[in-house]
Amino acid sequence: MANIAIVDTLTPVFVHQFQDPDSGDVQTAYQYIIEDLQENIVHDTGKKLSTQSFFQVPQGVLNWGVRYKFKVRVWDKFDVPSEYSPYEFFLPNRAPNVTDVHPGTNDSQNPMGAGTAPEFTWAFEDLDLEAQQSYQLKIYNLSDALVYDSSRIYKNVNKHQIPDGVLSDGTVYYATVTVWDPNGLSTTSEKAYFRTNATPDAPILTGPVDNYRTDLKPTFVGIVGTDLENNGMHFAIQISKDSNFEGDEVLTFRSDQD
Repeated sequence: MANIAIVDTLTPVFVHQFQDPDSGDVQTAYQYIIEDLQENIVHDTGKKLSTQSFFQVPQGVLNWGVRYKFKVRVWDKFDVPSEYSPYEFFLPNRAPNVTDVHPGTNDSQNPMGAGTAPEFTWAFEDLDLEAQQSYQLKIYNLSDALVYDSSRIYKNVNKHQIPDGVLSDGTVYYATVTVWDPNGLSTTSEKAYFRTNATPDAPILTGPVDNYRTDLKPTFVGIVGTDLENNGMHFAIQISKDSNFEGDEVLTFRSDQD
């Protein structure tokens, strides 16, 4: 089964070649037998009177994700049958799908914002319930020049971190993700457009002083960080009894809302 063929249909077409040492002899019939790997016959054409050298499997015979083998024999014009051919193995299998590449949008006029070293994520889907075997992430500029290529990575993960120094600030790019299933079938995502934007510096909290008592309505004071693109900024303050800011008692105040 090292040379198993992958077919993307349940009605594949098999092709054979008639050969006979007798000059002028021709095929008058053929027989195809399809079996599963447990030697169960799933389809037998029987002796089919025909000179054609191909056979299409009818609907309802094969199932996705099942490995099969087949053999064929032919009859000459004197109704003498040949030996069966060696078994050939095949697997009906559907290509995987990749969707929801983020950051990104399929609208080149409205790219999604992202940092200069974004982490990309995507959704892997496979109708044959197979896992992702490998992936490859590529990023292009709007001139279609390749600026980053992860190469093919043999991991079943749905995220990839872009290293620092690859992308420039304030630039529109698009990314594509190609995924492979264990049978070597692959699909490439649609283009995901994004615009890089440097992350602003974190603000520095100056009041209240750490571990000092306050009244029930303290005033919070801080130094606003800088933004390389000079974008307008807003801030959020969170207050919690839990140092990990978990639970239901986390209070959040946003300057763009409150």
